[in-house]
Amino acid sequence: MRFLGVTRAIIEITGDVVLGTETFTRMGDLVVKFITRNGLAAAGRLREALGSSRRIMMPCLERLDRAGVTRRSGEKRILSKLGGG
Repeated sequence: MRFLGVTRAIIEITGDVVLGTETFTRMGDLVVKFITRNGLAAAGRLREALGSSRRIMMPCLERLDRAGVTRRSGEKRILSKLGGG
């Protein structure tokens, strides 16, 4: 796992959530497309659209928030200025 992290093949989202870098990038792209098309998006709607679980989706959204791609606005997500919104 350490080797995969060092080579950036995986991203540790939280202590118990690890995703392949390509998977996380694809999820981020899908979140951006969804919000671009639909405006504000609740985490539940994003989870359904991506076919993910809450256990995976919430940490991923928080990571996208920290990266400046999305921003939480109440219970919904919007694109941040850095994320194209």
